[in-house]
Amino acid sequence: FLAARPDDPLAGADAAILKDGRTSTVRLLRLDDGRSLVVKRHNRADERLPGLSRSMAAFRKGHALLTRGIATARPVAAVGRRHGGEGTLLLTEPVAGEPLTEWLQRGPAPAERRHVTWELARLVRRLHDAGLSHRDLKAPNILVARGGGQDRPRPVLVDLDGLRMGRRVALRRRVQNLMRLSVSLDEFGVARRTDRLRFLRAYLGRRGCPRAIATASRRCGSVREAHRVRRWWKRLARLSAWKMERLRRKPGAADLPPRRPGEPGRPS
Repeated sequence: FLAARPDDPLAGADAAILKDGRTSTVRLLRLDDGRSLVVKRHNRADERLPGLSRSMAAFRKGHALLTRGIATARPVAAVGRRHGGEGTLLLTEPVAGEPLTEWLQRGPAPAERRHVTWELARLVRRLHDAGLSHRDLKAPNILVARGGGQDRPRPVLVDLDGLRMGRRVALRRRVQNLMRLSVSLDEFGVARRTDRLRFLRAYLGRRGCPRAIATASRRCGSVREAHRVRRWWKRLARLSAWKMERLRRKPGAADLPPRRPGEPGRPS
């Protein structure tokens, strides 16, 4: 049914549009048995994937994350052409959650906000330690979900088109991923200094440390960790400020938050 109508395979079906962008269209398809599926249609081909469609690549990436214990929407099927092309489809199970930006704008309880910050830092750390990076790691691509046997909210990574798989993620790539996430939070005006510090300390925590690493912890680190946190903090602050300045110069950037006094410019 889906592959037989390449122009609009969901025409006439009970499908609500969740996203209608230039590169992809996402719909919520309601099946006759009461279940639902999220269907993502790629509106253009990707020349970087010769012989492999975007939908099949995203299908494999999704299961690669799940096998590594990284929360994401479970892929169900991929429909595409052998040599790529536009109009390929990816079907995933829906995630009962809301985008991170909307969740933060609602003003969650402080305890839940801390928990999600810690869990998001650990998710990104596991992603990088597994040799995976995400060039489009931004707040709208992270859902805050409940369920799955957990009472507390948890972050779930969606939209895996920007995911890169390798054996090792270089330090420069890690910093770029964190900078992209920081800038996306700034764009929506939901970032807090305490959240950034809590995230960074949890991300830099050593493997096996059950809690976020403290800058002077005797159990999970040493006082030297404080210098490491400060180095990462300053580097991310410079890169984020430079990226925000570039975004402000683009047309239609009037809604971006104003530049803070003393905000650094382009990093050296």
